[in-house]
Amino acid sequence: RGLWKVCDPYFRFWYAAVRPSMSELDAGDAEGVWRHAIRPRMNDLLSDSFEDECRQWVRRRNADGGLPFRYESMGRWWHGSEEIDVVAIGKGKAHLLGECKFRNAPVGVDVLKDLRDKESRWFKKGPGWLWLFSKNGFQDGNWAEGDTIRLVQPEELEE
Repeated sequence: RGLWKVCDPYFRFWYAAVRPSMSELDAGDAEGVWRHAIRPRMNDLLSDSFEDECRQWVRRRNADGGLPFRYESMGRWWHGSEEIDVVAIGKGKAHLLGECKFRNAPVGVDVLKDLRDKESRWFKKGPGWLWLFSKNGFQDGNWAEGDTIRLVQPEELEE
């Protein structure tokens, strides 16, 4: 079993958002397509691209020594219905797990708890770091637990 996705963001957007509405667009209803078919789904339509950008950012940090360890492999991870957006594995089973949230609201501590639960079930060995990426920042709350938790702010992704 495999997971297939269109990698090019232009084609991904085209086939997910534009092509299904071609008859309405051909009839000249671009405003209606935007208002009813695309705008309400923008977070879903762009979340894959945001996850890709977060992984690229982690790759750049690996290259410039900005990670807590140098990873040997990195990508997405899933098991059944569980998924982790960023998984980087290094020597000694060191791991960095990351969740990428492309939402209109700041991310809450519940996302960290969910990632921590996944780590305890699937990544029990080796030192671990949990990083959260958010389009709109983070809610106030009890986030910090030493230096193993990192909240990556949206403006950092531009570096």
